[in-house]
Amino acid sequence: MSPVVITAEQLREEQLSVLTTDLSVLTTDLSVLTTDLSVLTTDLSVLTTDLSVLTTDLSVLTTDLSVLTTDLSVLTTDLSVLTTDLSVLTTDLSVLTTDLPLSVLTTDLSVLTTDLSVLTTDLSVLTTDLSVLTTDLSVLTTDLSVLTTDLSVLTTDLSVLTTDLSVLTTDLSVLTTDLSVLTTDLSVLTTDLSVLTTDLSVLTTDLSVLTTDL
Repeated sequence: MSPVVITAEQLREEQLSVLTTDLSVLTTDLSVLTTDLSVLTTDLSVLTTDLSVLTTDLSVLTTDLSVLTTDLSVLTTDLSVLTTDLSVLTTDLSVLTTDLPLSVLTTDLSVLTTDLSVLTTDLSVLTTDLSVLTTDLSVLTTDLSVLTTDLSVLTTDLSVLTTDLSVLTTDLSVLTTDLSVLTTDLSVLTTDLSVLTTDLSVLTTDLSVLTTDL
C-alpha cells in the first residue's frame, strides 16, 4: 500500500476548519454569557426593589413603635391620675360620715368616671397600635423571605456565570493553541514554497543548460 500523503494545503484547510469550529463555540459562549449577565442585571434590580421595600417597612415599624411608646406614656400618666383620684375618693369616703358634703363625693365619682373613660380610650388606641404593629411585622417577615429567595437566585446565577466564564477561558485557550499551530503550519508552508521556488529555478537553469548542450 502506498502511504497517504497530506499536502500542506490540506493541512491548512483542516486547521482553518478547526479554527472555524472554535470561533463558533466562542460565539455560543459569548451568547450564553450575555444571557447570564442579563439575568444577573434583572436579579440585581429585583434585589434593589426588595431592599427599598424593606427600608420602607422598617420606617413604618419605627413610626409605629414611636406611636406605641407615646401611647404607653399617655396610658401611664392616665393610670397615675386614676390612682390619685381613687386615693382622693377613698379619703372622701372615709370622712363621709363626718362633715364631708355629699356633693364632694359626687364630684370625685364624676372625675373618677371620666378618668376611667379616658383610660378605656387609651387602651383601645393602644390595642389598635399593637394590631398595626403586628401587621407591619408580618409584612416585614414576608419581604425578608422574598429577599432571601432573591439572594439565593442571584447566588445560583453567579455560579452559572462563573462556570460559563471558565468554559469561555478554556475555549479561548484552545483557540490560542490552534492559532499557534496554524501560524507554525503557515510558516512551514511558506518555507516549502520558497524551497519549491528555488528548486524550480534550479530545474529551469538545468533545463536551459541541457538544451544548450544538446
